[in-house]
Amino acid sequence: MTAGDKTGIGRNGNDIPTSDVLRLIERFTRVAPNTMHYELTIDDPKIFTKPWKVAFPITQESGYQLFEYSCHETNYAMFNSLSGGARRKRPQKRRNRKKSTAVER
Repeated sequence: MTAGDKTGIGRNGNDIPTSDVLRLIERFTRVAPNTMHYELTIDDPKIFTKPWKVAFPITQESGYQLFEYSCHETNYAMFNSLSGGARRKRPQKRRNRKKSTAVER
């Protein structure tokens, strides 16, 4: 991941440093009707002695939707959409506010 002038693996590129020869290989393999196997291989011979992998299953749950994730600075569209949806689902609180009246002095 590149963030500003930093390149690294992790949050905002601040975690594990990488070099100019970093190679990431992602593999998605369907292993069952509702399951995919995700595997990421990190290969950076200037940083690591050998390539290493991260892998886990991704399961489809009924009622869940998959949204595209695009990482862009100042792109708040997904956050705003999800926040607005969550706000609509919350019960609205009724507020009994007394109207203030201005007093002339």
